[in-house]
Amino acid sequence: MESSAKATVNAYVSHFNFIKIINLHIFCFASPGGFVHNEGKWYGVIEMRGNPEVVDYLNMLIGGELAARDQYLIHSRMYEDWGLTKIFERIDHEMQEEAAHADTIIRRVLFLEGTPNMNRDDIETGEDVVTCLKADLKLEYHVREKLAQGVKLCEEKGDYVTRDMLRQQMSDTEEDHTYWLEKQLRLIELMGLQNYIQAQM
Repeated sequence: MESSAKATVNAYVSHFNFIKIINLHIFCFASPGGFVHNEGKWYGVIEMRGNPEVVDYLNMLIGGELAARDQYLIHSRMYEDWGLTKIFERIDHEMQEEAAHADTIIRRVLFLEGTPNMNRDDIETGEDVVTCLKADLKLEYHVREKLAQGVKLCEEKGDYVTRDMLRQQMSDTEEDHTYWLEKQLRLIELMGLQNYIQAQM
C-alpha cells in the first residue's frame, strides 16, 4: 500500500516537473548562462508593434523633414537680415510647420516601438531670394515624392493610421508649401525681381 502511494506521488511530481519544463520552453531557451528569453513570436515575447519596413521608411522621412526645417530656418534668417519682413514671416512659419511634421513622425515611430533616426538629410542654402526660393521648392518636390511612396507602402502593409498621417502631410506640402513657393517665382517673373523685393519689405 505504502509502495503504491509513493509511486503515485513520484509520478505526480514527475508530471509537474515536465509541465514546468514545457512552460519554461514556451518563454525561454537554455544557454550556458541560464535560461534566456527567445525572440520568436511563438515563444511568448511581444514583437515590435509596427511593421519594420514602415518604421524604417518613417525614419527616412524624419531626415527629410529635419532638413526642410533647417533649410527654412537659415533662409528665413537670411530674409530677415536683408530686411524682407513679409517673406521672413512666411518662411519662418514654414520652418515651424516642418518641425511639427518631424515631431509627428517621431511620435509615430515611438508609438510603433521603433527608435527614431535623427540624422538629417543635406540642405541646399541659397545665395539670394531667387536661389533660396528655388532650393526650397526643389526640397518640397522631393519631400512630396517620398511622402507619396510612404503612403503606398503603408497601404500595402495595412498601416492605415500611418497612411492617413502621411496623406495629411502630403496635402500640406502640395496645397500650402509647394503652391506658395511656385506662386512667388511666378510673381518674380511677372513683377520683376526688384519690384518683388520691394513688396516684401
